[in-house]
Amino acid sequence: MLGDQLGRPRLIVGQINGEQRKSIASGVAAQIRRPAVGRQAAEIGRADFVVHAELALSPALQVDQPHAAHTARPTPNERDATFPLEPDPASEADGERPNPKSRHPILSDRAVRDALALLLDRKSVQEFIYGRAGVVTPNFLNNPARFNSPNIKDEFSVDKANAALDAGGWKRGADGVREKDGRKLKLLFQTSINSVRQKVQGIYKQSCAKAGIELELKGVTAAVFFSSDVANPDTYGRFLADLQMYAVAGRLPDPDSFMQWLVSWQASSKANKWLGLNRGRWASDEYDAAYRASEFELDPVKRAALMIRMNDLVCNDHAVIPIVYRPTVHGLARNLVAPVSGWDDSLNGIADWYRESA
Repeated sequence: MLGDQLGRPRLIVGQINGEQRKSIASGVAAQIRRPAVGRQAAEIGRADFVVHAELALSPALQVDQPHAAHTARPTPNERDATFPLEPDPASEADGERPNPKSRHPILSDRAVRDALALLLDRKSVQEFIYGRAGVVTPNFLNNPARFNSPNIKDEFSVDKANAALDAGGWKRGADGVREKDGRKLKLLFQTSINSVRQKVQGIYKQSCAKAGIELELKGVTAAVFFSSDVANPDTYGRFLADLQMYAVAGRLPDPDSFMQWLVSWQASSKANKWLGLNRGRWASDEYDAAYRASEFELDPVKRAALMIRMNDLVCNDHAVIPIVYRPTVHGLARNLVAPVSGWDDSLNGIADWYRESA
């Protein structure tokens, strides 16, 4: 269906489902995952279905284009978020760094955590970086909708951040950077190397500078950042920085496994080879108790309340600073009707796809 010049897409051959279904290019559809190739195919009208979030920003998918339209499906729990580190990254005990028994000398201060949450300009991140491929959210858990907390509000305020730091005793120095007890308010913020991630870092750095917080930005090659190499100090499991950002995804309709990301027994450590899901090492007895209760709660309303409570504990303590919730965006031929699910692969319902007549 598509020539080699468009990147050798994977071809999916499907049997037409029932007499009422109309043929989709003789039963052949193409799925393209390379963004540049996908945009080119959409622009010339030679692709029926293109998978890639960046396509949300492509002019070829605007409503006035004849060949392609766009559709977004919700991915249950995928979002970009910033995770503060709970222990001191410089501390070491018994050959383990950071020492899990230590406390971060800056981020353990509630005034600093409050300020960092207030300095995240989510609306600018969505408007100038993600577009339709990112939805502002202050919640850690977003889907299904019954688990979405109404209690956490998105707020961006440099003035309130400054007020919180003033009240916490953080005074501006001659260089404009705040300090307290002889310690500068300087933080290392790391993420994987990705054009989107670096732009988000830049927006956050500018906001923090207005409040007297100096962010040092660090980018790590994705293959290294997300690796499980126990000897590599730059993985997100080791987390030898103060803040780090990455996408969290949980694709089961029930959020049980997803909420394990913040239980204390999942803290990343030397003992589990830095593979624990709780990479920020945050710990809360109340959160742990709510999670344990949710495992045995059979009443769906009460269980949803427990999930919302866990989300609120995490977000109110700023153990996670959510940035955007990320739908998956598809390029779709205008005459193609292709039901997709947010809980399965994008091609799982291909037997039910059909093309409408002109």
